[in-house]
Amino acid sequence: STAYSDYWMSESVAEYFGLRYVEKVLGPAELKAMLDRKRPAVATGGPLIGVDHKPTGAALYQKGPVLLFDLEARIGRPALERILAHPNPPDTTDAFLRALGAEAGADVAKDFEARLK
Repeated sequence: STAYSDYWMSESVAEYFGLRYVEKVLGPAELKAMLDRKRPAVATGGPLIGVDHKPTGAALYQKGPVLLFDLEARIGRPALERILAHPNPPDTTDAFLRALGAEAGADVAKDFEARLK
């Protein structure tokens, strides 16, 4: 269902910003250590979109934020902030992918969507 495909938008994005806080307070080395612990879930956590049930905790709280940091590394933090850090950020996967496509190009959006599956 669409609702489950959008679930990551609140949970993974919140975790992403929480980790940005860790980076600000504890430094980039601690952020890297935390992301390194989460990284195995990219392969094993299951899909974030395209299923008819809530994504796993590993997908939401480990895979999702890692994918967002990987996206940030690809397109730059300012570009990702233009999508996520304003008064009306996208709250659905479709809206996020449209904003990402407008910001970074259709190929980047298509690749990110594939990673969410």
